[in-house]
This record gives sequence, C-alpha cells and structure tokens, in this order.
Amino acid sequence: MRKSYISIKDRIVTDAIKLISDSGVESLSLESVAMMGGVPLDVVIRNFGDRDGLLVEVCKEYAKFDPQVEATIESKDISHMDKIFEYFKMLSTYYTNYGDVAAFVVDYESYLHIVATRNIVSECIARRREFVMKEYELAVKCGEVREVFTPNEFATILFGSASRDILYRHITSFDFTHAEFVVEMYEKLLNLIRV
Repeated sequence: MRKSYISIKDRIVTDAIKLISDSGVESLSLESVAMMGGVPLDVVIRNFGDRDGLLVEVCKEYAKFDPQVEATIESKDISHMDKIFEYFKMLSTYYTNYGDVAAFVVDYESYLHIVATRNIVSECIARRREFVMKEYELAVKCGEVREVFTPNEFATILFGSASRDILYRHITSFDFTHAEFVVEMYEKLLNLIRV
C-alpha cells in the first residue's frame, strides 16, 4: 500500500470542496464529508471543531494562492495591462486545473451570509478587485489605455465576465476552457480601450 503524503486535514478540506462543488454549500456537514472521505467523524471534529470551522478552511484554501500570484505578477517587468492579463490568466488556469474550487465563485453569496466565512471571502474579493483597479489606474496614467471605464467599472466587467463564465460552465459543457474564455474576453476588452 502506498503512503499518502497529503495530511488528513488537507484531505478533508479537499473532500469538502468536492462535496460543495457537486452539491452546494448547503449539503456540507461534518458527517457528509467524513462519509465521503471514509474518515471517522471524530477525526473531522478534532481537526475542524464544527461545520463553520471546516468552511473557514475551505475559504482559506480558495484564497491561499492570491498573495503568491500577486507577488509573481508584480515582479514581472511588463505593462500594467499585461499584469492584469497575467493575473486573470493565472487565476483562470487555477480554476481550469482545479475545477471543484471554481464552484466557490458560483456560491460567493452563501459564504457572505455565514458569519465565520464572511470576512475571508469579502477580503479575498476586495483584494482581487484592488489589484486590478490599481493596475488599471496605472495603465491609464502611463497612457497604455484610454480611460473608457472607471477602475471600479473595469474590475466589475472583468470579474463579472469571469464569474458568469464559471457559473455557465458549472451548469453546461463548453468546448473550450475557462482560461481560453478569459484570454479571448480580455483581448476583446483591451482592443476597445487600447490607445
């Protein structure tokens, strides 16, 4: 028998994300995730305490790569619009490669109504928007693009389009990946505002 190098806690979080992706956040209970992973319920309780504790870890998992993504992009010597493009490309590649976590985007509203997860989710959304708005403002100042949209409008268009694609992809089947959709949509939008 091969030894698994993933911790039991990480396995439970992964199972919880899969369960949420398949059946929605309402379906998540400590019992359901224990049964899904073949883990004793007391192990789940010992690691997370209660359902809210597990949901907090699911939310942290969703947002955990954001600081590294931002740092990687900020270190590149590319235009501000290219930084936005790379940002969305990296996030969409993550969602394409880890489809279950993409379902998190579909259920943002649910996490905002849970006291334990509200701050994690709202901070993640705000951080992502701030990154895009900052780079867009700098792109306008540097003359890379015309100021057709306010920074808030621009971020809303990009994140709204990406979220709607994830939602539609979650309920249907497409011939192309989320990353391909984001690239195509971004290039069309950039052509509208390019100087």
